[in-house]
Amino acid sequence: MVFIDVDGKVKGRYRKLHLFRLTGEHLYYTGGNKIVTIDSSFGRIGLMICYDLRFPELPRSLFLEKAQIVVVSAQWPEPRKEHWKTLVKARTIENQMFMICSNRTGMDDSLRFPGMSMIVDPMGIVLADAGSDEGSVLAEIEIKLVENARKLIPCMTDRRHDIYG
Repeated sequence: MVFIDVDGKVKGRYRKLHLFRLTGEHLYYTGGNKIVTIDSSFGRIGLMICYDLRFPELPRSLFLEKAQIVVVSAQWPEPRKEHWKTLVKARTIENQMFMICSNRTGMDDSLRFPGMSMIVDPMGIVLADAGSDEGSVLAEIEIKLVENARKLIPCMTDRRHDIYG
């Protein structure tokens, strides 16, 4: 994944950390070896790809790096669409950040992809949902909501550093 800011400059590159063995990704690709956060004109942004969403330690690491927004590009199929929706919302709530999530639509052989691209706020409220159609969604992101959520429930302060590091 490449992040290009509004000025047209590449601000960061990310390689998927968690390869999906069920489709043989590990046979054709090499996983990345670092998390990526970017200081952009929008705020501090973390990057994730698809299967990474199933690993809570990645968005938590982005949270610890002070990410305010996480961008996720994915290809979650119809049979796991409820997992997609639930995990996106859970990651926003537990890490008190916005998530901008793009998911594939259409068919691939016999597998359907449901879309459900969405923008979710730090309280888990879906601000925009593309549904199952191909297209784009827009939502106004008030970055101050991240600070408000983190003050309301101070997870960063209350986290047990003596146990988790």
